[in-house]
Amino acid sequence: MKRSLLVTAVFAGMSLLALGASRAAAEEHPRLHAALYELREARVELKEAKHDFGGHRVKALEALDEAISQVDKALRAVGDNIKSVNPGKDTYKGYANYPHIRHALVEAKEARKELKDASHNYKGHREKAVLALDEVIEQLNKALKYAR
Repeated sequence: MKRSLLVTAVFAGMSLLALGASRAAAEEHPRLHAALYELREARVELKEAKHDFGGHRVKALEALDEAISQVDKALRAVGDNIKSVNPGKDTYKGYANYPHIRHALVEAKEARKELKDASHNYKGHREKAVLALDEVIEQLNKALKYAR
């Protein structure tokens, strides 16, 4: 019985430490986490849309895939394994349509700035992540010109 309680206490303590570390990591890279969430949601929104955004849908999806991959790699390179941070529904007020695609643009720009201003290079992933964010910003802007 004592052993069972000890194991439970150790497990609970480790879980709390992991949760605390995860929250601290999210606070350390807030824009990257916000961008990662929005890029993933934008990908779903774009994929499920009923039109092709003036022929830019495929390139925008490819750019989203690359940006998601590179931001994730940058976060993992610094030991930050949180997948993303949901900002809440109030974030999307004021967007007429495609709120995640539109907000992904905002967060991609902020994440790009966070990466550029960082004092480290995310174990070599910073430059690739910046380039991927540049491309996704360009492709989403092109796609949104045709949003209905």
